[in-house]
Amino acid sequence: MAIPKWIGHDRRGNPVYKKSADGRQSNEILTDFPQLENAFEKWKLGENPSEIYPECFIVSSKQIVNSELQQLNAQFYKPSKYNIATETNDKWKFVKIEDVVKRIFYPTRFKRHYVDYFNGAIPFFGGSDILQLFSWTGKWLSPNSPKIDELTVEKDWLLITRSGSTGIVSIVPQAWEEYAMSEHIIRIVPDETKISPYYLLGFLRSEYCQEIISKGVFGSVIDEIDPSFIGKIKMPVPTSQKLYNQIIEPIQQAEHARNEAILMTDTSLKNLNTKLSEEFSTE
Repeated sequence: MAIPKWIGHDRRGNPVYKKSADGRQSNEILTDFPQLENAFEKWKLGENPSEIYPECFIVSSKQIVNSELQQLNAQFYKPSKYNIATETNDKWKFVKIEDVVKRIFYPTRFKRHYVDYFNGAIPFFGGSDILQLFSWTGKWLSPNSPKIDELTVEKDWLLITRSGSTGIVSIVPQAWEEYAMSEHIIRIVPDETKISPYYLLGFLRSEYCQEIISKGVFGSVIDEIDPSFIGKIKMPVPTSQKLYNQIIEPIQQAEHARNEAILMTDTSLKNLNTKLSEEFSTE
């Protein structure tokens, strides 16, 4: 298998050319297919293709057939810099995310009917909004909108962008409870009797997990992640309660501080907007 870096054209089929060190465009197509071809020819002669070109590697057909998702995406099988273990050892136990949460889902697609702001209008967030520190996106939905119950979220739900800029992870603070979130955001409903949502947040953001998530991205034009793939990820959890708490507590404190920052930012902006309107509005 191989993962080319450059294929000679963009997503619309327009040719892409190499650029010189000073940024000027050349007449040479930007592609590493010749290196991949060379690695393939060497592999047929019994050589290791990854030694010829590092974006090539060998995968057993049994690994593909025995995979739960039976992916053919080369990214899924790219060798990891981590030793992804599957068995419990003395220091860590491994659990599937789907086994320690209540639900992993995203809402069905529907036409959004935005409304002008009124007291009671529900803020609507897209994937790019879930890391911000303020609650005003300029988009509002009516509480009577179709599917509104599917779109609203609750405190401590985990959020993962599933398309476009995939793999962005956040958690719902108290300040955003009952806000509406895009169908392009996967929701994970934690089960606190099995795992802390803050440990789950830390793990989903870790390099270890982000590398796994990158392997589950599919789509020829728009990258996407499927909830079933997230559920199958095996998460290492420390068997030491002390270590477990050491991981959770700073994340929990940070998220509480983030919630306070969101509330204080909202209050200060509302006060400033009121004062500016009183002082300078022409209406």
